[in-house]
Amino acid sequence: MKITIITAILAAFINLSAFPEAPVQNIAPRPEVPMVEKSEKVGVSKIIMKIPIGTIWARVKTPYETQDIPWKSSSFEEEGQFKSIAAKLLRNYGYDVLEDSDDLFGTGSAAKARFQIAGIISKTFVDQNIYYQSACTPGAGSIAVNSKVEMVAEWQIYDSIKDKVILKIETTGYYKNEKEKDLQVIIFDTFEDTFLRLMANAEFVKALTGKSIDTTEKPTDTSPIKAGYSLDGQKTKMPSGISDLFKSVVTIKVGVTHGTGMIISADGYILTAAHVVDGADKVAVVFESGEQAEGTVIRLIRTNDSAIIKVNKKNLPFIPIAKAQPPIGSEVFVIGTPLDKSLSYSVTKGIISGYREKNDIKYIQTDTPVNPGNSGGPLIDGNGYIIGIISSKLMGPGVESIGFAIPVHEALRTLNIQKIE
Repeated sequence: MKITIITAILAAFINLSAFPEAPVQNIAPRPEVPMVEKSEKVGVSKIIMKIPIGTIWARVKTPYETQDIPWKSSSFEEEGQFKSIAAKLLRNYGYDVLEDSDDLFGTGSAAKARFQIAGIISKTFVDQNIYYQSACTPGAGSIAVNSKVEMVAEWQIYDSIKDKVILKIETTGYYKNEKEKDLQVIIFDTFEDTFLRLMANAEFVKALTGKSIDTTEKPTDTSPIKAGYSLDGQKTKMPSGISDLFKSVVTIKVGVTHGTGMIISADGYILTAAHVVDGADKVAVVFESGEQAEGTVIRLIRTNDSAIIKVNKKNLPFIPIAKAQPPIGSEVFVIGTPLDKSLSYSVTKGIISGYREKNDIKYIQTDTPVNPGNSGGPLIDGNGYIIGIISSKLMGPGVESIGFAIPVHEALRTLNIQKIE
């Protein structure tokens, strides 16, 4: 719904005081918006104008008439602009914002942020007076506009790790201006005040900047990560015993997206693909039992799509790592959460189609069916050992069953994960 200003040619001098006061409430002073030093990753999910069709949302007065403007659409064409304004304001005040437009490849998309902000604009009222500023003959004076605006928005903050809405707040924003402006611009200016009042709310600030206790010590970029993984450990009879491995495979929730991971040590280290967790510091790790724990992204290497996560849990069941790669043609299996979290622990089977290398990165090619959400899951050999991390597949007309995994030993090497002897 495109909003344009209603203009009028006024035939005589009209003093602003001749108009009655606008029905907009007195403008409440806006509390100071605090700068924050650090926040969790924040994304602006959706902001919509939900105003019933037919509602009077604007009143424009001229010397000749007062025109009430009804809302004519269930949507507003520029709703995306609200998200951009909100993201910019958050970033200006120190919040760590992920925004879709920042990353052409999607690795920093807003959907991966831990906290998602959504809002419904439930009321907007614009009161405009159009008048001549000077007592000149018609056509010689300049037209001016006095605008008062009130906007009410209902906000929700969703925590993707806790998987629930943690905060609901209503704010009322205001706008007053004595310069001629397009109504669309006025709406955006009023929205800015409405959102700043949300950012000034103490509960909002606490929710997005509160620090959880984390005893995980992050290594430096080059220091080794010590993990108690096993090489050629206890074998699993395949395929009949593959369900025994489910307790060592996890779903990784990153914002409102997800991928798969594999537990490689009893002390809580989990391997996954870098593109699953890229842009996030904290993720939600969901175990086969349904239990959920907070995971810390310790390190990721984008060049070979590998990442390591740590959860503060002990005595976890884990999958052993194969000492050597099986020959081409060997039977392999994939466990993961394709497409939707309700499909967790889906199993597919195929063979090793080849070993490839491109741009100095090694890959295992497989015809095992994989889909979005399988990323980061284990490629498992006939002994029930991990041989690779599911990374990608080729898609297109006439292309079938060409998937790729990062060899697990390449991931361990580039991530600098060392075995505890």
